[in-house]
Amino acid sequence: MRGFSSVAAGCLLWSVTASAQPSDQEAIAAAQFDRGLAAMNEGNYDVGCPALTESVRLDPRAGAIFTLAECEARWGHVASADAHYDDYLARFARMTTEMQRQQRGRERIAEQKRAELRAQIPQLQIRVGGAPSGAVVKRDGIVLGLPSLGVSLPVDPGVHVLVVEMPDGGRSEQRVTLALGARREIVLDVPAPLPRTASAVAAERAAEPTPRPGTPWLAFGALGIGVVGVGVGIVGGVAALSSKSTLDEHCQGAICDHDGKTAADSAKSSALVSTIGFAVGAVGLASGVLLLLTRPRARSAAALVTTPLVGIDPHGATLGAKGVF
Repeated sequence: MRGFSSVAAGCLLWSVTASAQPSDQEAIAAAQFDRGLAAMNEGNYDVGCPALTESVRLDPRAGAIFTLAECEARWGHVASADAHYDDYLARFARMTTEMQRQQRGRERIAEQKRAELRAQIPQLQIRVGGAPSGAVVKRDGIVLGLPSLGVSLPVDPGVHVLVVEMPDGGRSEQRVTLALGARREIVLDVPAPLPRTASAVAAERAAEPTPRPGTPWLAFGALGIGVVGVGVGIVGGVAALSSKSTLDEHCQGAICDHDGKTAADSAKSSALVSTIGFAVGAVGLASGVLLLLTRPRARSAAALVTTPLVGIDPHGATLGAKGVF
């Protein structure tokens, strides 16, 4: 009888807090509330609780949240009921004194029910063995972040589906059944990597920046500069040597006449030109040879297809991988 009174009070509060002219969304929420309340009073919680959940989603009023908590508690979804009692009590604390009086003691019912449920709520701790970066862990379709792994979390009794999804599409699934008050720790295995198909490998290689084979004009240009430099060095060296005979005729030690001095200046200039020519020639030849040896090669299209792949049989069938569903 107490449960019926509390639910009736919830229905009354929903009506009191509703606006005089509800919007379409509020109207749908009210219809779902009435449908859910009727099904709950008939013991049809499979219909009643989801309808009340939809009503709360569309218009989260305190009375609807309290009624949903009552439905879930009767349905055996103790963790969900506990969470919705918490939500109701938080909203009650923010109400004005007049609005709190309209609750008719429902806050005490919520506190008592919550205390009774706490000992019955199952706890599930999920760990993942050696999960690489990018792995996604889900419980009943809900993605669990890193802070939620390795700690005990409240869940409703029943069957829970635990999934690990890998960036390459690999997936492993495990089901666990929990009774009221159960405490379980589950270690999920990481699925084995999926074998790569020929098309996947070709797509990966196509996405890589491929160096252009290009034309070796730069290398040939460097070689040409090298040859010219060596030629200039040889010409300068010959000119410097040809001045030696003039120096011998017109210079006595460090004293030279006019012709000797001119020959000496010419010899110095030719020697400098020869040195610079040989240096430029050496650099040009070395650079040209290096560019030719390190020039990028064109990748043939056939190489993308004929590269052997692990996990592909000779007939093109993809081999299975343990742990992949």
